[in-house]
Amino acid sequence: MSNDSSSVPAVSTVPPDDPAARPAGWHPVTAIVWVIVGFIASSFVAQGGVLLAYMLFGHHSAEQAIDVMNSSITAQFLSVGLTEAALVGTIYAFVRRRGGNMRDLGLRRPQAIDIPWALLGIVVYIVLYIVAVSIAVATLHIDTKGQQDLGFNDPIGTQALILTAISLIVFPPLAEEIVFRGFLFTSLLRRWNVWVAGLVTSVLFAIPHVLEGQGGKALWIAGIDTLILSVVLCTLRYKTKRIWAGVLIHMLKNSLAFAALYVFHWQ
Repeated sequence: MSNDSSSVPAVSTVPPDDPAARPAGWHPVTAIVWVIVGFIASSFVAQGGVLLAYMLFGHHSAEQAIDVMNSSITAQFLSVGLTEAALVGTIYAFVRRRGGNMRDLGLRRPQAIDIPWALLGIVVYIVLYIVAVSIAVATLHIDTKGQQDLGFNDPIGTQALILTAISLIVFPPLAEEIVFRGFLFTSLLRRWNVWVAGLVTSVLFAIPHVLEGQGGKALWIAGIDTLILSVVLCTLRYKTKRIWAGVLIHMLKNSLAFAALYVFHWQ
């Protein structure tokens, strides 16, 4: 009788529908690099494409086209939409090329239970945010009045408000949840501890928001906000095996910001 233990199938304690139970076809560092490169490349491609279109079809010079892009809500809408679409497209192409499945990244059919999970997540996020900001103000004396540069300046009229709303409430939550909590967090989770995977994902998610302060200033309050938010969203992704509770929270948060800035003009 053979004593070769390799003939005995391994017993896994992880549910078979858990994407973390499946071997990753790429290293976590590869996922991090791909996300960073994807963000940079998609932004250049999208903005370059919109700029070129304004030059070719609007018969503008490069300088004129840049001025139009900076002042036109439609141009900003196109730029954001194309950027997010290109970013998700790069993630999709990478996953498919490596033999992966977007379903494993949390793009599964939404369930009704995602709504109460989202409501619970909102409460936890608000409590953690208040505690974190209170500690940061008391110990680090950070500025809590800095404004994030969202790229949309005073949209006037129904059409402008609708385009701005879609650009802030629909595009980023969908794309960022697919990229960060779907692709990146899942990739890290397959090799690393859940706490490490969640923290690394959240730090990488927060860094770009720190750099979005008006006038090029570091916006630490936005960094704390998005770090706490991402920790909660990673937890929901891990618990539900889907990204949709996180998408709901992200959309609600951006909706409140949109209403405060562009409807009620709370500065």
